[in-house]
Amino acid sequence: MKIRRKKRAIILAVLAVLLLGAGYFLYPIVRYSVHNYQEFQRIPDELSLDIPFSYDGYFSVRCTIDGKEVNMGISTSGICLMKEEDLKKYHAIYFGRAPLPTRNVRGQWDWLRLYRIPDFRIDTFAMNPLFASVGKHNYMHLLVGDSVFEDNIFQRSKRIFSVKEGQMYVVIALDEAETDIRRDNLMGNGVLGLNIMRQCNWLFSVDEGRVRIFSVANDKRLEQESKGFHKIQDGLEEEGISARLGSLKEDLAFSLAIGVDAEVIVNNEVSAQLKKRYPYKVILTLRGDNSIDSLFVFDGVPVVWDGITIPNCQITHSPKFAFNKNYFGAQLMHRFNFILNYSADQGDNLYIQPGKDFEQQRAMPIISVFGLNVGEREQGIIVHRLEPDGIAEKAGIALGDVVLELDGRAPKASLTSQDFIRYTADKKEIRLRIKGKGEMRLAL
Repeated sequence: MKIRRKKRAIILAVLAVLLLGAGYFLYPIVRYSVHNYQEFQRIPDELSLDIPFSYDGYFSVRCTIDGKEVNMGISTSGICLMKEEDLKKYHAIYFGRAPLPTRNVRGQWDWLRLYRIPDFRIDTFAMNPLFASVGKHNYMHLLVGDSVFEDNIFQRSKRIFSVKEGQMYVVIALDEAETDIRRDNLMGNGVLGLNIMRQCNWLFSVDEGRVRIFSVANDKRLEQESKGFHKIQDGLEEEGISARLGSLKEDLAFSLAIGVDAEVIVNNEVSAQLKKRYPYKVILTLRGDNSIDSLFVFDGVPVVWDGITIPNCQITHSPKFAFNKNYFGAQLMHRFNFILNYSADQGDNLYIQPGKDFEQQRAMPIISVFGLNVGEREQGIIVHRLEPDGIAEKAGIALGDVVLELDGRAPKASLTSQDFIRYTADKKEIRLRIKGKGEMRLAL
């Protein structure tokens, strides 16, 4: 009898532990989903905003926090992000931990803390999105906020379940790619992620430089706005885009990531095929953890998407990128007017329309004409990108070199890769004073 009671007690104890464990993991998921659903329900059917957007390799819009205008980048994957110190500055209120831990492209796991900002508006419309706090211990702290974003390809989050109109996405992502494709200035004061993007339809008119935001329930408005557009059914889903690159015979699956400052990013297998057919450059990149990555760049490759031929595209590949997938980035989408149509009933669809000058547009340069890029790091302005056998490397410049002067002047602390590329674009010669090496002249 005593043995039976003991067994029963053990079984009950195990069940209690399991129930407590399930509650511990399920509670954040349910709470997060309910919050997003409540926010979705607050969107009036007649919502109509028409605001300008900025573009510098990525899309951003002006928002208002605590009565102050701030610039926020746009991402079609991952959750809203903001630096920990910025959330404190805006008096953000702690909401709870993220539903699931996140894993970045380095394979590092982190459990994000979520906050809500009491006074947040897009144009005149008040919203209450949850922002993931990016602490100083996280690599993304270097990439988000007032200082920066060196190429975010937020790993697209996995859908868990639907709650009527509002679908819940788990936050599985901090590095929308960390592929270090080209720049160091992210999206202003943070990122507007999927948990806010899914609340509305977003029409980006590249021809007008404006974005129109309206309710997902306004089918009549969508029908009117999408006239003349190509509908990509489920184009906002994971690998929901089908397109062909250059002379490759088969169509490939792509995911949309307009938070990434690039045209097209490909996986290992596609890169191997392209190397057999197209010339390419190799560019070395020094990461924040002092590891070195190689970036393969294919220029002038056409892309055929839903019957539309997009000429002279730039394809990039980073072998160390942990997520072996293909992406269409912001620079490709800037050739189009496009609509992000989030609808649980009819799929998450993408509408595209070639812009007025979409054939003339080209990707922004990845590296300067002198074969190097510089940017801000803890030790100062350093050389963080180098072309093997390029002008800079032949002159004796190496990755990690600290730049003390540029053409006789100390470089600005806020100097970014694109600032440097623009500055050197029309020059035949530049002078760099390198710590420990003295002045070095680079000439074309």
